[in-house]
Amino acid sequence: MSQSRWGEKIMKKLLSIIAVMFLLLGTSAIAVSSSKISVKYVDAYNDGSGLTGMAAIKNTGTGSLHNLHATMMIPELGLIASAGSFRLSSGDSTVKQFLLDSEQAAAGEYYVRVSVGNSKARRVVYRIITIE
Repeated sequence: MSQSRWGEKIMKKLLSIIAVMFLLLGTSAIAVSSSKISVKYVDAYNDGSGLTGMAAIKNTGTGSLHNLHATMMIPELGLIASAGSFRLSSGDSTVKQFLLDSEQAAAGEYYVRVSVGNSKARRVVYRIITIE
């Protein structure tokens, strides 16, 4: 077995373990002061010109969140994309899109890591997506 194949298998197992840990520990939202960030929906699709990811983000806390940044990563494909600075008032939600620069994403299931936060609050979720 080649070293790169071996590395891929190890990476998949590690990501599986991390995902299970987060599911067991419960990661629906974090609270820092009166700020809560909730990531409600994560998906990605390949439209032939590249891989586009989406995440629905909501401020479920009582205070406004300023200078938020969102990042989507698919470690198995070595892809990462960010959405610039934005703010969410209490109860507000938004959908951020991420252009993951890959026209060669093979069909299959992948672990996706979405991170949203600022200097006072952070939320990280792991999801499994299917690319067709």
